[in-house]
Amino acid sequence: MFKAWLGPFDNGPIVKKYWSEQRQLELRNGTVIDFKSYEEDLDKFEGVERHLVWMDEEPPREIYTSNFARTISKNINGKLLIYVYTSTWLNWIYDDLYDNPKRCSRCVNGSM
Repeated sequence: MFKAWLGPFDNGPIVKKYWSEQRQLELRNGTVIDFKSYEEDLDKFEGVERHLVWMDEEPPREIYTSNFARTISKNINGKLLIYVYTSTWLNWIYDDLYDNPKRCSRCVNGSM
């Protein structure tokens, strides 16, 4: 579905290649998008630095920590986005991030 959403565009499709087994998408400009699930082993979230990590719904703390570590390199200066519907903020994320500006100095809270 995501692949269909991205193209085609005026000067050809934006998607260069899709690897279904790895759930990885490469765009024409060289951008690589990985699709992960919170059910995957933690080691699947570790390793490569990332410019952007977007998490939909509250992640397990270990996955958040791994993703955060992938975005904080000086060379990357990445962004970590977490989209959480507020009625589900019953776990660690509210106390540790949302209601703790000292711990999350770069946090931005918004609403729709």
